[in-house]
Amino acid sequence: MYISEIVEINNYRNLTGKTITFNDTLNFLIGENNIGKTNILELINICLAIGKFVETDFNDITLPIKIKFKVKYSNEEIGYFEDNFDVDDSNSITLVAVQDSVDERINYYHDTPNQTKISMATIRTMNILYYYAQRMPSKEVDFRKTSGSGKVLNYLIQHSLEQSEIQEKDILKKTKLKNIVKNVNRQIKKINTITGDSVSAYVDTEVDKLVCRLLGLGDESGRELSSLGEGVQYAFNILLQIIEIIYNVKTTRKPEDFEERLINRDGKKLFPLFLVLDEPEVHQHPYRQRSLIRKIKALIENNNQEFLNLLKDLFDIDGLTGQIFIATHSPNILLDNYRQFIRLYKSTGTNSQLKIVSGMNVVIDDKLYKHMLHNFIYLKEAMFSKCIIFVEGDTENGAIPVFAKRMGLDMDERGIGVIKLDGADSVKRCMALYKSFGIKSIAIIDKDKKGSYGSEPDIYFTKANDYEEDVYDNFKLTDYLKSCKELSGVEPYIPILRREGLNFNPGQFVENPANIEIDDTLQMKIMLENKDRELQKLKQSKNAAKGAILAGYVTVIPPAFQKIINKLIKEVK
Repeated sequence: MYISEIVEINNYRNLTGKTITFNDTLNFLIGENNIGKTNILELINICLAIGKFVETDFNDITLPIKIKFKVKYSNEEIGYFEDNFDVDDSNSITLVAVQDSVDERINYYHDTPNQTKISMATIRTMNILYYYAQRMPSKEVDFRKTSGSGKVLNYLIQHSLEQSEIQEKDILKKTKLKNIVKNVNRQIKKINTITGDSVSAYVDTEVDKLVCRLLGLGDESGRELSSLGEGVQYAFNILLQIIEIIYNVKTTRKPEDFEERLINRDGKKLFPLFLVLDEPEVHQHPYRQRSLIRKIKALIENNNQEFLNLLKDLFDIDGLTGQIFIATHSPNILLDNYRQFIRLYKSTGTNSQLKIVSGMNVVIDDKLYKHMLHNFIYLKEAMFSKCIIFVEGDTENGAIPVFAKRMGLDMDERGIGVIKLDGADSVKRCMALYKSFGIKSIAIIDKDKKGSYGSEPDIYFTKANDYEEDVYDNFKLTDYLKSCKELSGVEPYIPILRREGLNFNPGQFVENPANIEIDDTLQMKIMLENKDRELQKLKQSKNAAKGAILAGYVTVIPPAFQKIINKLIKEVK
């Protein structure tokens, strides 16, 4: 069971008039701060769990909030909403959630002419866990707590005691405490004489309470959980929260009611769950971010056998079924499937509006997808950009940020990224992909590709054959010697300059080649005479560092790169 689409949103925060298509398993909501990602998460939570909008949710307090969303389900889940299903698809139901005023609650009905009422109790059987980064696991994950995660830890103790049949007398010997209690009460009695009360100490005879007070959580070195870092606490608490939802459903209903809520699929009993996470990357190392999401995905897809064993042992169920929604600011957390991405952004122009693009509505060919998988570490970060510059190789990749800085463009502040394509063959398809997600795309490729791409908009070409020749043609010798000092040394130019009749100290020249005075005509002559040799040297072992060094010293930024950066300064705000 999963939400396939939010078909209609009316009068809710900044999402009025929007539609959103979802992946059936995992959805990453991507976008700038305060653009509406959390609004989507909270909308799902309100509709499936809370059942009531508050005043700040209404765009216009005099009008109702109306949300229409479609739920799809498998053949085994038919009947979950009794005999209600869409006319055009017996494996889906389009639900409408309406709240007429702040003082009322949401009413649900099936989107048909009859508007068949759907009870809130039925909606809640879909089960939702909304977990946000601002929660404080250190205050929840405690054996002594009797709510939230603490309730789960208590249940684990109760379950263990039942299985082991341990009694209170096996935990501690009460007689050993008799004198301690007696002495403590002697002191407490003195306090009672002041307050007039009759408080006294006693030994708790409930075994589970005794154990809860004895146990703590930490690592193998005895460090408490609270000292292990919020990343560890956050991940551990998510699992406890999942267990808590199942525990609450199981313990607050008759056994037969709990069984009815389960999905029977291929002889297995699955618990339906919508997992909604707001910025789970907070406090997580980049590698741990990816690892955490893969593990959570594995839980929903029942690919973690240890967790399945736990669910079987605690609740006699065989796994979970459901859908995950994640709002994130981190490219590290994204998995390698663009169809899981939902990007929120503001359109450009004076009447800027919120736009939402779902990867489920974007179609690319297999060749591009394979290319994407090869370069996904770069492509994922690009999903957070306002504009992408595609380049062919490493040197251009290193050069463009340097050119931008020299021309006064802060690429980070403007949200501009650079992606290396390892060749120009996929440039048009990659540009089309990012444009479909509302990301402006520009490319600069070598002059020899102009015949194939010359008519394409936003594709620029080097004036010379490639980046190295383009940048070389825009150097004065004195500036080129500065770059040579960092790249490979200037010693080969000592005999060249001596042949031109220049007198200088070789040691001082090697140390600071900029100090030698050479007129412009001679500089041009030397650059031209040595061009072939120098280009051959520059094109060996290309890398971003070499590209950045050349870009930093080149006398004049090559025209094609100037055009691109001027365009970005003007158009990307």
